[in-house]
Amino acid sequence: WTGSTNLTENGIYGHSNLGHAVEDSKVAKAYFEYWQRLSLDPPTTHNPAYKAGNETQTPTPPADWPKSLLSVYSPSLNLNAHQWYAGLAATEQSWLSATLHFGMHKLFQQVYAKDDDILRFGLMDKRTAQTREPNRTNDLAAIHAIAARKNVVLAVGNNIVTNEFDRWLAELDQIVAHVFVHWVHTKYMIVDPLSEDPIIVSGSANFSDASTKDNDENVLVIRGDKRVADIYLGEFMRLHSHYAFREAVAIHVEQGGNPTDWKPQYLQDSDAWQKPYFDAGDSSGRFARREFFSQGCERERKNAGLFCSFIHTNIRISYPNRWFCTIAVMVKMVIAIFSEQSPALTIE
Repeated sequence: WTGSTNLTENGIYGHSNLGHAVEDSKVAKAYFEYWQRLSLDPPTTHNPAYKAGNETQTPTPPADWPKSLLSVYSPSLNLNAHQWYAGLAATEQSWLSATLHFGMHKLFQQVYAKDDDILRFGLMDKRTAQTREPNRTNDLAAIHAIAARKNVVLAVGNNIVTNEFDRWLAELDQIVAHVFVHWVHTKYMIVDPLSEDPIIVSGSANFSDASTKDNDENVLVIRGDKRVADIYLGEFMRLHSHYAFREAVAIHVEQGGNPTDWKPQYLQDSDAWQKPYFDAGDSSGRFARREFFSQGCERERKNAGLFCSFIHTNIRISYPNRWFCTIAVMVKMVIAIFSEQSPALTIE
């Protein structure tokens, strides 16, 4: 059992976390070997033998990486593992998403800033982890430039007060005092989740230099398991949608607005809301999202025999047919998620 969850009050009740249970004898053996080294409590800063042992057990990138589970342990003598994760992120064909709770590392900034049309989501606990100038200002400028791209959708954790009731019953931004993470503590990356060869990187390690070279951490790299990719994608979108609203309110406040000025946007009673989803020049990411999720509809259409190709065209079909296809796909995905297609992997 691994993941981002610290067995503390704040880790369980205070911010987002995950636990990933693996029932696999090879993975269990590898973790036990790592635990034996770790149980000696070796210093992580000046112990090349300990770091070399981790690298020997799990060299990255692996020489031969089939569709399977791979575990990676740190600290190590170099940044090969971190560079490999960034390299995996750069191989995306249609989608990249990651939870980045200590800011976005320079390697990942380069990936998110690539000049292409691949859809990229980011969920961050804070915009930057830099505290000193000019590093902080430069890092914030880079993040703002990335967020302005039409194919990038970032969301940042935030505490908001929108009405008098919120003022009376203040939302807690932490369960216990003296915490470093308030909202997002998960550490995972999803690459092309709706493809035939999705990649999930998940564990206790942040996507940072310190987690690779200095800290005792472990990571699972899962390739080719579509069921696990579906579960991670669903959880990511759940959290991202939640914090995207908070991010919108935060931007409104930064521009001089007041949280109490925020008004709900009611559903439109015409098809005007569809326009940005079919506008290739749209800067909100809606067009890119429609293009991406059409893959999922196409995949489920092939599996369930449903006609969902309308999403691939600019033809807007009638609402009854659209909703029939959407509901049918959702039912099919629920059945797939709760089936035993991947008995060796469960996520809590």
